[in-house]
Amino acid sequence: MLHECPHIFFAGSQPKFDTALIEGQGGQTVRLIAVPRFAETGEIVLVDMETLEVERVTIGIFDDER
Repeated sequence: MLHECPHIFFAGSQPKFDTALIEGQGGQTVRLIAVPRFAETGEIVLVDMETLEVERVTIGIFDDER
């Protein structure tokens, strides 16, 4: 149980990346972030802690033998 409202709430191992800003009854803002499985998508999520802006980054393997 949360006793205080967080600024950021992560949900890991989700089917896909998604994010939303939610405003609570007290006027507080929460950034919700659904983070997919890295092993399946190669995606990570960067969060600017001052603005709560989110950027999705995809990491892949470069195969130069092709």
